[in-house]
Amino acid sequence: MSSALSIAANGLQAAGHQFDTAARSVVSSGLAAQNSSSDAATPVSSSNPQNVNASAASLPPPAPVFDTPDLATGLVDLKLAEVSYKAQIEVLNVAAKLEEEAIDLLA
Repeated sequence: MSSALSIAANGLQAAGHQFDTAARSVVSSGLAAQNSSSDAATPVSSSNPQNVNASAASLPPPAPVFDTPDLATGLVDLKLAEVSYKAQIEVLNVAAKLEEEAIDLLA
């Protein structure tokens, strides 16, 4: 196997891993959004307004934004993985064609 074919095969593997990671990120962002919307929909019932403020003060601080997977970033990563995969397939096709031409020249 030529080095171009080997490099393209490794690139296909890397694109597959990139796609898997991006897909997991998209799913995680959907789950995070679903969890945050269900948490926001839960009303706090209290007859005394002072108890509402006291209970809000005892809640943990919200998670930082950068810890939550971002749907847009995940979708862009999915598209990048797709383009990378297609590019590696094209490299494989060109390398195979070049090897075929070289064999024809030698024969």
